[in-house]
Amino acid sequence: MLPLDELKEYLRIDGDDENALLERLAHVAENYLTNAGIKPNYCSDLYKLAITMLVSHWYENRIIEHSGRYTAKISFGFDTIITQLRYCQAQEEEQGEQKSAGQESGDAL
Repeated sequence: MLPLDELKEYLRIDGDDENALLERLAHVAENYLTNAGIKPNYCSDLYKLAITMLVSHWYENRIIEHSGRYTAKISFGFDTIITQLRYCQAQEEEQGEQKSAGQESGDAL
């Protein structure tokens, strides 16, 4: 899970009163990304940014706001991050499959 101090720094929260809420939101954000087809990867700054953006959005927008048919939505940037993470993971999986296939063909020789 993303370190709590990183979330608190991003959100500019000094005290510990919100720790439990932030931890729950971070857990839910990770589940959200997993359900979107993104594997957890805390070595990726992009993945950590996606978690941080979700937590920040949910923390700062605790009430759903309606203006006619419009509902508050996370910015375009978040959708772009999800797309990039999916693309990067697909490339990593493809490279892993190529390595496996290379090893298998080497074993057959």
